[in-house]
Amino acid sequence: MSSGDDPECVTSTATNGHHGHCVTVESCPYAYYVSGKCPSYGFHVKCCYSCHLGGCQTESSSQIYFHSQTFESLGIRGFVGDVLRWAVEEGQKAGIEVWAWFEYGLMASWSSSPTVPAFSTAAHNRGWMRGEANGYWWMDAGNTEVLDFLAGMMQDALDNYPGLAGVQLDDHFAQPSQLGTDLVLTMTNAARRILGQVSGRVSFSPIVPTSLSVNGYNVDWVSWVKEDIGFHEYVPQ
Repeated sequence: MSSGDDPECVTSTATNGHHGHCVTVESCPYAYYVSGKCPSYGFHVKCCYSCHLGGCQTESSSQIYFHSQTFESLGIRGFVGDVLRWAVEEGQKAGIEVWAWFEYGLMASWSSSPTVPAFSTAAHNRGWMRGEANGYWWMDAGNTEVLDFLAGMMQDALDNYPGLAGVQLDDHFAQPSQLGTDLVLTMTNAARRILGQVSGRVSFSPIVPTSLSVNGYNVDWVSWVKEDIGFHEYVPQ
């Protein structure tokens, strides 16, 4: 169970004798929750008093599993646990390289609304959104604030976790063609900007075939390979 820790919620007790947890409405057993006690989250997160029955969770796209000053600067709660530190330490014991996977890339959320969950709300309020495609809300690759935020989180991982081998972006570092078919150069410039700010090794796991990557997601990663724009490796998927 991953639950929030807004003080007004976790210090309160319901008639069933249990303390509250800030979780999504859908995951609160028997909908035993109250509103207004989880201000650090979006409106879809409430203070639930039945989490002892199991199932409670906060929205995954507002959760992070490592310490990041850049993420914390948004003023929302998302830190679940220091999974990355555990992974790095265990990897070192076993002689295994550990890379931090930034799976969401330029996606803000999977939702019918650009203001669900809390991170998506923060991105929307800052004017970072480009639009919706395939059920996901995507941030704008042409917005330097978006790119600096992503690069900042990646650098936080490298700075805060000695022994981390590198960081990886994947096929969600993209702009679907539904948002525009003239964004190939925008994505190339976005990649260059991020690579210019991150001091460690950065891996990229792009879509294949390359025609789908270019025509469907505006990512001409083959040209990035030829021009050697700075990725440590390419791991096609």
